Amino acid sequence: MAFRNPITQLTKRAAQSTTTKLTYTPTTSIWQRTSADQLRSFATPVPPVTQDSTSSKGPTAMVFMNMGGPSTTDEVGDFLSRLFADADLIPLGRFQTYLGPLISSRRTPKIVKQYAAIGGGSPIRKWSEHQAEEMCKILDKISPETAPHKPYVAFRYANPLTEEMYNKLLEDGFGGGKGGRAVAFTQYPQYSCSTTGSSLNELWKWRQRLEGKSASSSNGNDGTINWSVIDRWPIHPGLVNAIALNIEAKLLEYPEDVRDDVVLLFSAHSLPMDVVNRGDPYPAEVAATVHAVMERLSHSHPYRLVWQSQVGPKAWLGAQTSDTVAEYIAKGQKNMILIPVAFTSDHIETLYELDKEVIGESGHQETIKRSESLNGHPVFIEALADIAKRHLDSGITCSKQMGLRCPGCKSERKMEVMPASFITWDSARVLFPYLGVMSGARHLRLREAAKETSAACLQDTLDCVITHHNLVPNKEIKGAGADAGLTQIYLLALKIHDRAQMHLGHTQEHSTHGQRIVYPGYVNKQLVDINSGLYSKPKTSSIVVLKMTDYEDEAQVEQSGSDGGKTWGAKDSLRRNVGLDKIGHNEDAPLLGDASGSGSDENGSVREIQWEGLADFVNLAPWRRPSVNWLLPSFFLFALAFGGLLVPKLNLILSLVCRGYFIEKSNNDPSFINSPVLLDKDNPQCRIPEVQALVAKFQLYITIITGCLSAVMSPKLGAMSDRFGRIRILVISSIGSFSTEIITILAASYPDTIHYKWLLAGAVLDGLCGSFTAGFAITHAYASDCTPPPKRATAFGYFHACLFSGIAFGPLLVAFILKKGGTLLTIFYIALGIHLFFMAFILIAVPESLTKKRQMLAREKFAAEGADLLLDGYTWVWALKKGNILAPLKILWPTGQGSSYRLRANLIMLAAVDTIIFGVAMGAMAVVVYYSGYQFGWETEDTSYFVSLVNIVRVCALVIVLPTLGYLVRTRRANKQRRESGFAIPEPNSGSDSLDLSIIRVAVSLEVIGYGAYALARTGELFIFAGIMASLGGIGSPTLQSALTKHVPRDKVGQLLGATGLLHALARIVAPTIFNLIYAETVGTFPQAIFVVLSGCFGVAFLFIYLEEDETATPNTESSLIGNDPDILVDEEITGS
Repeated sequence: MAFRNPITQLTKRAAQSTTTKLTYTPTTSIWQRTSADQLRSFATPVPPVTQDSTSSKGPTAMVFMNMGGPSTTDEVGDFLSRLFADADLIPLGRFQTYLGPLISSRRTPKIVKQYAAIGGGSPIRKWSEHQAEEMCKILDKISPETAPHKPYVAFRYANPLTEEMYNKLLEDGFGGGKGGRAVAFTQYPQYSCSTTGSSLNELWKWRQRLEGKSASSSNGNDGTINWSVIDRWPIHPGLVNAIALNIEAKLLEYPEDVRDDVVLLFSAHSLPMDVVNRGDPYPAEVAATVHAVMERLSHSHPYRLVWQSQVGPKAWLGAQTSDTVAEYIAKGQKNMILIPVAFTSDHIETLYELDKEVIGESGHQETIKRSESLNGHPVFIEALADIAKRHLDSGITCSKQMGLRCPGCKSERKMEVMPASFITWDSARVLFPYLGVMSGARHLRLREAAKETSAACLQDTLDCVITHHNLVPNKEIKGAGADAGLTQIYLLALKIHDRAQMHLGHTQEHSTHGQRIVYPGYVNKQLVDINSGLYSKPKTSSIVVLKMTDYEDEAQVEQSGSDGGKTWGAKDSLRRNVGLDKIGHNEDAPLLGDASGSGSDENGSVREIQWEGLADFVNLAPWRRPSVNWLLPSFFLFALAFGGLLVPKLNLILSLVCRGYFIEKSNNDPSFINSPVLLDKDNPQCRIPEVQALVAKFQLYITIITGCLSAVMSPKLGAMSDRFGRIRILVISSIGSFSTEIITILAASYPDTIHYKWLLAGAVLDGLCGSFTAGFAITHAYASDCTPPPKRATAFGYFHACLFSGIAFGPLLVAFILKKGGTLLTIFYIALGIHLFFMAFILIAVPESLTKKRQMLAREKFAAEGADLLLDGYTWVWALKKGNILAPLKILWPTGQGSSYRLRANLIMLAAVDTIIFGVAMGAMAVVVYYSGYQFGWETEDTSYFVSLVNIVRVCALVIVLPTLGYLVRTRRANKQRRESGFAIPEPNSGSDSLDLSIIRVAVSLEVIGYGAYALARTGELFIFAGIMASLGGIGSPTLQSALTKHVPRDKVGQLLGATGLLHALARIVAPTIFNLIYAETVGTFPQAIFVVLSGCFGVAFLFIYLEEDETATPNTESSLIGNDPDILVDEEITGS
């Protein structure tokens, strides 16, 4: 806080004040500022004072602003509805419009009961009106030059609302061409963007709506209300003294022998931590009030500052008042006074939350008390009058602090409600403190933080400005009108959303040729922080207003110039005007260069291309907009069933095979005593090399069947997902798992009737539906459709986290069910229900990620290819090409324009490493389970705990380590570059950087160490350690797949993932075949041999990555097929050409 006097001096004056008279100290000690300073620094925009405040006469409107509260229980619903709709107070993100009414409706019955418990309503209106009236009586006496002072009350969420107050002002003769002065006196002693800022935003909104037409005048005598603001007063001597007097009165209620030990708990309304972390001044100003009060009390008692009224599960400022009281009681401290330090009167937070909940439920009502609220305290009323007089005498518009925007402020409402009349050459820096206008070789610069706002509200303002300056759409206007309106139009237009209603531009003359510079309304990332000291009136003398409906995008605007001069888009214009050759991300990437989503012009400079996928979903309602968040919960349940069945299914197969082995042996040898095998129990007799070898081979047959069929079907299902959408194909891939579980249940229920070899039929059905491999690839395709390339690694990481979370917690759930008396069949029935729910949820709730347009284009292309085949005739050559299951791998060897040897090498290397990692993971899964039971004698429960532990570690690596690395290396670096260079560096649309390569190298190294440790482990503890080390390498898989998708254009991502699905399916055949055969042949002699082989596989993968050269590759942004039409989609399966 930039107060000129230290807090100690202010509090000394507070200690010297009396309850009957306040000494009016000079206003310059706290609030003095020059108008020039004021014009540079408004945080919440405030209208400029257009009249001489010090010489103006009354009447003066004194408007008390507060949150308010329902006066009766009938008003609770509307009150909560407005409260939860306010993003300044309770930010709920993009779902504010939908979550706000839902939360308010659910909370209304509870809150109604609370207001009924305190008398049927809040007394805040009664006290606010009383305080305003009494203050105005004093003001009329001590400030006759601004008298009479008329009291008004404006609440943010309850009656009287700000709109009602403003209409009352107009009815009473303020504004409407008559002018008049009004002071917005916020009854929040400590400033917060969530409270003070929200109330002021509401005030300025209604000022524009009710006086906007008059305010369009650019002169200072427009007859509108002349507003100023008292925005904070946390350490005013009168406020401090009034609080201290209430504390002293409450202390007298305690016996003398315990009075000195009473703990003072100053309680203030809490704030969400995301608001606090943006730099909101509220916590500091509340602390300043507390410190000043304790100075006034000579620090006579121990004290703490605590926070109350937390709402929802998000992190809020703490410690909470209720928790603190409970903890002190538990420690034996029962003498406490609760002090409402941020409230100026009683309301539900004091009368119910503090009195009835905190104190009433403590069990110590006699020793835990609350000091009185300020309400009608005469010292407080005089303090209000003193604050108002100082403000009226000073002639200022607001406090110094009002000019300092929160460092991390993300509010999109700061520019929402500015009346057009405020935007003139003389006052542009008042209302746009972070905007500056340059001329000549410089460019109009503006701050990214204020780049978007409400299109509807701005459109009203734009219409006013256009009308006032006689600006006709699509017509060039020269002279004074364009000069006066240029900045007004342009600054407002830049705030409209991506699909704004207008594009705006202006013309400048340079040397001997005209240059038409167009500024589209959807410039997002190409914005520059202002150098606040630079400002000059532009020399431009013409302006052209371009309607959005006439131009679909920036490219069309650039082509619309008819003056013969060169037309520049906003992005190129920005680069030239700030003297930069390029704005892009020059990745130092061994794997790939700048992007498949970026290109280079003929001069070699990078041109940044915005991810085109945004346009597909921008106009969709939130519940219809595809997002990975829709798929993650249901996919987690699917993974939970997959992980839960991992150990039980392997042990069930072991028991079934073991049972068949002993039955067959007893039939062949009558003297052999058959030891019965119980399917629901552990069977030690099955832990023999013969049975282990049979199980490994049977599992191999299942794997080969499933792998071969899924290798054929995965690319075809991937291609079908381009034509018919991801959702339908995802359901088809789930049908295979559903059918397999039905067969497994039948085999386990009737082992004498249904032979265990029927499980091979389940493998056939699973393979025909693409198996888990196809499903996982399609989920990645879904994520690619709705996730920008720079964020795909994290999105893919979340899917991997869900998968391994299921593998981690599924066995724990199974162990719990078995421990509670459940059977193996119970587990399979639960899994069957989960599969059924997954398919139903996907079909009913999850929105499709591919638009109908893209699906139809893919179908048309597929149909055209089929028609060509009919015309050419079916030949044996075509049949061979069509039957080539390896044809989809052609995507890994791109040719033609935009491709290069390095690009092809990168794709091959990355695909090889990804296949090795996947193959080892799938092939080693069963071996690890069987080996742990054979080597260490672990039972099903022990193995389940081991699998859960290592996968919990893997999940932590995916959801904590991987995003943290991305933030520390990418996000923080980008933020630093933006601060140092003034540019918001755009994220690359594609191209792997050095961070991707480092993560992959470290991950593969951890896998090598982990599997090597498996081979060396001779105790269960060391085996668990090896599993943890190997699981930490899980961060490599999503990074690899993200890196692969960055190497191809967006219209080939599905094709690429279909190819990787093919490789994964082949890996499911080859890897388990080799690994199971190795284990079957060596289990009787050297069972650790399999882990030596697995460690060697990862060593080969590490060699591929380590030997990668530091060169770049730049593929084309879009497929060049079919005339370079970006709307033409490429199937995920290449059928030959």
